[in-house]
Amino acid sequence: ENWIEFREIFNSLIHSNEELNDVQRLHYLKSSLTGDASQVIKSLQFSAGNYQVAWKAICARYDQPRMLIRNHLRSILDLESCVKEASPALRKISDALFKHVTALRSLASDAQLFETTIIYIMSHKLDSTTLRQWERNQNDAGTAIPNFDEFKTFLTNTANLLDSLQSKSDSKSTPTPVYAKGKPQMSKSFVMNSPICILCKDS
Repeated sequence: ENWIEFREIFNSLIHSNEELNDVQRLHYLKSSLTGDASQVIKSLQFSAGNYQVAWKAICARYDQPRMLIRNHLRSILDLESCVKEASPALRKISDALFKHVTALRSLASDAQLFETTIIYIMSHKLDSTTLRQWERNQNDAGTAIPNFDEFKTFLTNTANLLDSLQSKSDSKSTPTPVYAKGKPQMSKSFVMNSPICILCKDS
């Protein structure tokens, strides 16, 4: 969530600072990271050659617009609701919203953000299997931000595939008529026994 801010500050003060060598840059990079981010480059030893390796590894992990947009949207939707009219609560929402929207606008255009927001909301209406497949497709596409047409095409193709599989399943389950050897048996809706003579019938 704070990657963009960190990247810009670190790039300005450390990465592009010509007065520093790569060993110093690596030291500053390692000392600036915490949690999961620090684990990405934890095993790298302090050497001039490892700084570029470390910086590329961090960028590869966190410099992903699609993931960053999704995280900001999740944070907005997870903002705590106001339970009563109060200025502190409203200011808290306003400040958080400004923070996330500003970050979102630095990641994509307004048109992209509109479509991405729709996709984010509607993707959570999908079943777990379909949602997993959608996420897998997005991972295969790299860091590109998906648009609505891609999402709509995915839904249509998935629905068509399920229809096709269902049709095949139905055709396999349809019973095949089985006839006895010899003449085929004909089903009869009306059955007439041998005629009985009324005059011969006992009274």
